[in-house]
Amino acid sequence: MESSRRAALGARLRSLAGRRLTDDGAILIIARNHRTQEQNRREAFARLSDLVSRALVVPKVRKATRPTRASRERRLEHKTQTGRTKKLRRKAVRWED
Repeated sequence: MESSRRAALGARLRSLAGRRLTDDGAILIIARNHRTQEQNRREAFARLSDLVSRALVVPKVRKATRPTRASRERRLEHKTQTGRTKKLRRKAVRWED
């Protein structure tokens, strides 16, 4: 069980890494925003930490649901009412003798 969780975590991490993932499986984070190497290292480590923490979150499994009968009927009734309203807005064509 533990190994399957670890494998799923690795898959999520690889997916989130995207183009930062190298061919040999390493994650390459480039940080050049600061003047010193130490500040750039801290920023790179923070970004890596953020990436790992996002990968730790297990996504919810979506359960397929169906609309209830009452909600379908309400939707159809609303469509009928809208159609009636639009029909009343039309110009009435009257044929004169």
